[in-house]
Amino acid sequence: ALLLNILGHRDDGPPIGVPVHVLCRAVLDRADGAVAALETIAAAEVSASSAITVVTDEDGGAVCTVEVSPAGPAFVTPDDRGVLVHTNHFLEQPGRAGDTGVREGPGTILRLDLAKRRMAAMRPGEVTPEAVLASMASHRGGSSAMCCHPQPGDALGERWTTLATIVADPAVRELTVYRGGPCQIEAASTTAAAARQ
Repeated sequence: ALLLNILGHRDDGPPIGVPVHVLCRAVLDRADGAVAALETIAAAEVSASSAITVVTDEDGGAVCTVEVSPAGPAFVTPDDRGVLVHTNHFLEQPGRAGDTGVREGPGTILRLDLAKRRMAAMRPGEVTPEAVLASMASHRGGSSAMCCHPQPGDALGERWTTLATIVADPAVRELTVYRGGPCQIEAASTTAAAARQ
């Protein structure tokens, strides 16, 4: 599975490199494992920045995020427990020096901090899709929250909402897509269960 986080870099510009979505398609079509995926992403010249997280079923779930930008690639690996958290700003060099995400959307810092603290509070056996989804059901930060909904009176262009929440399970090659934000998953599941009864 490939997951994307939008990043911003001062050197982002007109499309003179490989578009990120084309790069992702090439990885999905050609890479036969995590190493090949990372090599393909790292070798690409891009004109727009993104964090591309690679998840495979190799060795119990290989995970790595490649931060791509015109400045070059950087790699973010999971912590000692195998947990990897990333939001919408660069964590590593060379992209970090030219990061524009923190200035344009400082809520990314709060989302990262909250996600790290919530994941750190879970013991290894407690890190399940359900627990992670519950930890993401935070509205702290309003339009910059992990789970955001438009607020009455928000100006056009600032009416942010979480449209979908996705759980990837590479071991069985399955994506589960939930409509809306993490806070809506339990309500949707309860409604579906009631409808079946």
